[in-house]
Amino acid sequence: DMDKPIEITGTLNKMEFINPHSMLHLDARSPNGTVTTWVFQTTNAGTLRKRGLAREGQGSLTQGATYTVKGFAARNGNPMGFLRVLVFPDSRELTFWFGDPND
Repeated sequence: DMDKPIEITGTLNKMEFINPHSMLHLDARSPNGTVTTWVFQTTNAGTLRKRGLAREGQGSLTQGATYTVKGFAARNGNPMGFLRVLVFPDSRELTFWFGDPND
């Protein structure tokens, strides 16, 4: 839902390089200590590779490392969303979506 921008920080649980949409699983801890696994949809595996990400080796994401996702929450209120920007542990940012080209 483009009317629900969110920013979630957590540890990387899993990154699925799949088609047609890859999925990033992030474990976010609330102030009371509860951990919620958020699942963020992004582009396909081929486009991720073109942007420098890889399943393993150079360009791979580190499971257990802290990342921040800037994106949009799901309409139904479940801990899911669309990944717009991924912020790496070293503060680098990778933008996956630049907005609607028709706007």
